[in-house]
Amino acid sequence: FLFGRRTYEIFAGSWGVMPDPESNPVAAPLHARPKYVVSSTLTGPRWARTTVLSGDPATAVRELKERGPGELQVHGSGQLVRWLAAR
Repeated sequence: FLFGRRTYEIFAGSWGVMPDPESNPVAAPLHARPKYVVSSTLTGPRWARTTVLSGDPATAVRELKERGPGELQVHGSGQLVRWLAAR
């Protein structure tokens, strides 16, 4: 999952703090899969399996896509999507 900082904070503040995410069909995959956040201000993310992508977002996303099979999903994060689409 790929998020902008604001969307990540919303998701992490609800889905990321569920006491038993494995019992919820939405929370389970969100909790189990890697999450990437494009941000120059976020430090110390608390949600499991979160990596902050700093630096050039286009390069970071390109490198993520080149790592292997599968898809990179963006939920919300309209500003990030528009920025990436323009590049």
